Amino acid sequence: MLTLLSNSNTAISLPSTFNAIATGQYRNNEWYEAKQRLILLENTVAEIKLRHDVEVEREKNKKDEEEKKKREFEDKERREQDRKEREDMHKRMMDDMNTKWEKVCGKMSEKQVESKGQTEIEILQKEIEKLKGRMNVAASSTATNKATAEGDEVVRQLLREQENMKARLEESLASQKRLESLEAEMTLMRTMRDEALQEVETWKNEALRPGNKRGCAAVTPSSVARTPSKTNPDYAGLVHRHTIKVEKLKDLWILDFNARQEKEQENEKLKSAMDEARRVALEKEQENERLKVVIADLEATQREPCTNLRRRMDEITSRSTGQGKKKTVTDPSTARALEKQRFAKDQRKDLANKKKDEITKICSKEGLKYVTIK
Repeated sequence: MLTLLSNSNTAISLPSTFNAIATGQYRNNEWYEAKQRLILLENTVAEIKLRHDVEVEREKNKKDEEEKKKREFEDKERREQDRKEREDMHKRMMDDMNTKWEKVCGKMSEKQVESKGQTEIEILQKEIEKLKGRMNVAASSTATNKATAEGDEVVRQLLREQENMKARLEESLASQKRLESLEAEMTLMRTMRDEALQEVETWKNEALRPGNKRGCAAVTPSSVARTPSKTNPDYAGLVHRHTIKVEKLKDLWILDFNARQEKEQENEKLKSAMDEARRVALEKEQENERLKVVIADLEATQREPCTNLRRRMDEITSRSTGQGKKKTVTDPSTARALEKQRFAKDQRKDLANKKKDEITKICSKEGLKYVTIK
C-alpha cells in the first residue's frame, strides 16, 4: 500500500493494486523487448544464412561450370584423337589392300608371261618335229623305206599327240592351281574388306550410341557440308580394273570348272571300275578262304590218331619183365573208323542242342543244304 502526502499535510493512502499493475506492465515490456530482440536475431540469422547459401550456390555453380568446360575440352581432345586414329587406320588398310592388289596383279602378269613363253616353246618344238619328219620322208626313196618312214611318221604322230595331251593336262592343272591361288587371295581380300567394313560399322554405331559421351559429335551439326569432301580420283579407275579382272577370272574359272567336271566324270568311271574289280577280287579271296577252311577240316578228319606213349611204354616194360596183361593192338583203319564214329556222335549231340536258325547259318556258311537231323 502506498502512502502519499498532500498539500495540507494529510496522508492519502492508495490501494495495493496499483503496485501490481505497474509490476505487470514492467514484466510485459521486458517480454516484448526480448521477443523483439529474438525476432531481430532470427531475421539476422536468416539473412546471414541466405547470403551463405547464395555464396555456396555461386561457388558450386562455378565449380560445375569449370568441370563442364574441362569435360568438354577432354571430350573434344578425345574425339580429335579418335578421328586421327580412324583416319590412320583407314589409310593403313587402304595401303595394305593396294600393296596386296599390286602383288596379285604382278603375280598374274608373271604367270601369263610364263604360260605364253611355254606355249611358244611348245609351238617351236612341234615345228622342229614336223621338219624332221618331212626330212625323213624326203630321204626315203625305196618302197620299203617309204613304208618304214610312214610307220615312223605314224609313231611320231602318236607320240606328238600324246605329248600334246600331256601338255594340255599340265596346262589345265597349272591353270587350276593358279585359279585356286587367285580364289584364295580373293577370299582373303574379301574377308579383310568385310572385317574393315564391320569395324567401321562398329565404330559408327559406337559413336552414334546415345549413352556414349563421344556421340555428341554425331548428334550436333557437323561442318561436313561447309568443307569439300575428300575424294580420291584413283579409286574409280582401281574399281574399274578390279571389275575387269574379276570378270576375266570368272571366265577362266568357268572354263577350268568345265574341264574339271569332265575329269571328275572320268575319275568316277575309273573309280567305279576299280571298285568292281576290287569287289570281284574280294569275292575270290573269300571263296579261297572258304575252300582253305573246308580243306583243313577234311585233313583234320583224315589225319591219323596220335600215338599213345604210355601204352607203348607199358608194352615195352611188359615185354622186358614178362608181366602184365596182353593188350590188343587195333588196326589203324579201325581206329580211324572208331574215331570218325565218335566224332560224328559228338557232333550229333552238339547239333541236337542247337536251334534251326543256328544250324541253317552253319549250313549256309559251309555251302551245304539243310536237312532234318535224325
